[in-house]
Amino acid sequence: MDLNGKSVLVMGANGALGSIIATALTGAGATVLGTARTNDSAARLPSSLAQSLLLDLEDAASVHTLATYLADRPEPLDAVINAAGIVGFGTVESTTVADAARLMR
Repeated sequence: MDLNGKSVLVMGANGALGSIIATALTGAGATVLGTARTNDSAARLPSSLAQSLLLDLEDAASVHTLATYLADRPEPLDAVINAAGIVGFGTVESTTVADAARLMR
């Protein structure tokens, strides 16, 4: 697949999987926009990104802001990759209902 000139959004590009994906896409010639949840986590975004953006998927206003920004961009996105998420550690018995709901959301 030829990725030269393609524009790709990688949500969660600051994470272990997302950063590998974003770096590989950039290496294949794509223009990659990457997101992180906070300014602190944005420090882990790959330096090869064409643009770094903030996106907190648990915050409707954050999602709306990014959606509006992307809709207003003159260049369309060719692909969106969701590598964003949170993880939980522990047994099923020790996971609260609220924590399980957050993990699934």
